[in-house]
Amino acid sequence: MDARTQKLQLKLGINAEIAEALVRVGLGKPSSIRNATDEMLRAVPGIGKATLERIRARVPRKEP
Repeated sequence: MDARTQKLQLKLGINAEIAEALVRVGLGKPSSIRNATDEMLRAVPGIGKATLERIRARVPRKEP
């Protein structure tokens, strides 16, 4: 696991596999996650309702 993935894992409180999946789909930065829709995040393998809630608690969606 690279440093960026590990940093994302710690910031979001998620496991390494989900952090790696986020990086693979281009959502490897908190700013990218902030701009992503919930539907985009739910499309990432391993992200279900509970994980999405955990991510949004730490990185809220940017207001349009």
